[in-house]
Formats: sequence, C-alpha cells, structure tokens
Amino acid sequence: MFLYRRLKRQNLLRGYDCIDGKDYPRKMGEVSPAKLEEVTGLSVSALSPKQRTTYWRLAGLAVCAVELLFGSQLGVDPLLTFIPLTIAAVMADQIGFKGAYSESIYAAVYPDYRQKVICHEAGHLLLAYLLGIPVRGCVTNAWDARKYPEINGQAGTIFYDVKMAEELAKQKVSLHLKELNTCCDVMWCGCCR
Repeated sequence: MFLYRRLKRQNLLRGYDCIDGKDYPRKMGEVSPAKLEEVTGLSVSALSPKQRTTYWRLAGLAVCAVELLFGSQLGVDPLLTFIPLTIAAVMADQIGFKGAYSESIYAAVYPDYRQKVICHEAGHLLLAYLLGIPVRGCVTNAWDARKYPEINGQAGTIFYDVKMAEELAKQKVSLHLKELNTCCDVMWCGCCR
C-alpha cells in the first residue's frame, strides 16, 4: 500500500485510483437482462460462460474408444489397466496440479481459450487499478496459479488489500468486491467471447 501511495504521489501511477469513491460503487439495484444488454451492447448469453460439457463427454468417449482399441491390440484388458489409469491421472491433475495439465490440453485444442483468459484477467486488473485497489499479482495460467493458494481456479487476479483478503478468507465478501467482479465480468468477459 505504501508503494502504491508513493508512486501515485510522484505521478507515476497516473490512472491509479482515478475513479472517485463518491460515484463508485453505484447502487444499481436489480438489473434486468434488457438493461444489461442496453448498457453493454451484448446479449446476456454473451456474458455467461459457454458450457462445454458435451465436448468433454465426447472427448472422454473418444479416449475410452482409443484405449479399448489399443488394449485389444496389446491383448490387455483396458477396463482394468488403461481406463483406470486415465481416470487416476485426471484426478491427480485436478487435486495435485489444480488442473494445469488439463488446461494445457484444452488450450492446445482451443487456441482462443488463452486469449479469453488473458482478456478476463486484464479486466480485473484494469478495474482494480482504476478503483485504487492494489494488485499483488495477475496470473493467466494454471501453472502459475499453483503458486498462489488464494487462487482456486486456473487463473486469477490477486488483490493486495487486507480487508478484502480477510473477507475472501471468511467467504463473506462486501458489496464493493462483488460489484468489482460483476463489473469486470460484464465489461471484459462478454467482449472476449
């Protein structure tokens, strides 16, 4: 916090904390889908993540089919060898590596994914900067996210704010942080899709 304040006083962080606290966060009440569409210029469906469960199921079936064929070629029962090993590997990736291997495979299959993650995190970073919330880090892949226990996903922006950190630890987040995340999602995620 000291460093942010000092750099701002020296006019080295020109845009930092430039949004007046009196105007933000705004109490908007309930926002209808029509109002959200009017404000952002995007349909509501563009602001929600696309469900890819069908693709993952098909990919899982394809892997099983390949393992069945491969096992029959080798004369090994894949139901007792390859398939349980694959399931164990996926579980180990999720538990031990926070899904870093799965994310790498997904990014290789869907190259646009990486750009979407970068754009999403850039939204959190930019709005935190404009609101004067110090940022400790911005992580855009699961390999780097493994180093930060406060990131429960495959990417994230880590704020340097004692009150916010306490709220996140207690899973009791104030309206200010909720609005920051909502605002980021509306402004950036929809644009990335």
